[in-house]
Amino acid sequence: MPLDERLENKASVLALAPPSVSVVIVNWNYGRFIRETIQSVRGLTYGNYECIIVDNGSTDDSVEVILDEIRGQRNFSLHKLAENIGQLGGALLALDHVRGELVAFVDADDVLFPRFLECHVQVHIGTENPTAFTSSSCFETNAKGEVLTAGNWPLLRAWRTAEPTMRAADNTARLESFDRSAYSALAERTRYVSSAQRGWNWNPGSANVYRTAMLERVRPKLSGRAVFGGVDTYFCLMLHAITGTNLIDWPLFVRRIHGSNDFAELPCLVDVRPGVWRHADGVAVLKLVTLIDRFDELANIVSIGRFWSILDGAVSADRASALFANRQVHDALIRQYPRLIKVFGEGRVIHELLARMKAEQGLDIVWRGRKGGTYAAAAWRVAAVNFKRRLRRVFKRS
Repeated sequence: MPLDERLENKASVLALAPPSVSVVIVNWNYGRFIRETIQSVRGLTYGNYECIIVDNGSTDDSVEVILDEIRGQRNFSLHKLAENIGQLGGALLALDHVRGELVAFVDADDVLFPRFLECHVQVHIGTENPTAFTSSSCFETNAKGEVLTAGNWPLLRAWRTAEPTMRAADNTARLESFDRSAYSALAERTRYVSSAQRGWNWNPGSANVYRTAMLERVRPKLSGRAVFGGVDTYFCLMLHAITGTNLIDWPLFVRRIHGSNDFAELPCLVDVRPGVWRHADGVAVLKLVTLIDRFDELANIVSIGRFWSILDGAVSADRASALFANRQVHDALIRQYPRLIKVFGEGRVIHELLARMKAEQGLDIVWRGRKGGTYAAAAWRVAAVNFKRRLRRVFKRS
């Protein structure tokens, strides 16, 4: 990884090594596609990677195809499961085995272009705004390989309003494969989207390369258990709420739309939902419960004042009120209530609860979370905070 020639202490600089990457493929009955997916991983020009394949109890010829393709490949491994534990469940199991600093979760029906990892890694190490994950554009095709779209609309929409993020070519770490010209071309197509910009701002599925350390801090403690839903559905929104995202407007892989995808039923068109978010609410509840239960761990890595905005950013805005009303979310807030009021003060905590749920729901959390005292005392405290909130609204309008 050569740096600019003007840097001093060249011996130590040239000893720097590019980060290791773990490519994770979770497969379930995609025997007709996964051979090409594995071949595309084997064709990556970035050398410092391992590939972990989790087969979710496939009943087709997937395992035979996988074993045939990875035979003799030391950096490939297969974890064969007896039953389907879901894409997210398989990904969480794989995280117990990854060794890379970065992780790419590749859908078993997608195809990576050779420079996929090179470009993502270069952005991770060359940006002025290091983020928890990077996201790239793609080509979308049908099952026969016919091109449907040559980009991703949500990503491009966000990219157009984002800010340049890459450091100058002569003032950063560059992979050996990126001369100044290639680096500058990548830099022109890469931008940073702030965590303040909510919504879905990236490409789904194989588009994203994550920092392992950040995945570990927000993952649910459910390894080996069945968890249905998408990896991106779980991780992207909450990680973006923490660090923002670096977007790469280059097609770096092929995303197949073939009629049996878990989510995508249509190619990505303007203002059209490409599919149904199966298990979306269950995944969203899991995110909120995990963030609340891991409050202290989160407080170690971000400004604690951002906790409530991270909760908001972790879920879709149009579903937030229903999700915060969920019983599992309430139970998590009750468990953490003593810790929350110790950090924020009870008045602030009640204020934040009432901003996200009905007064009676907030009162239930306050009463049960106090673990002592009367219901009347809790009701009086909630009523007092609620009255102050209403007064503020009146004064703001006047």
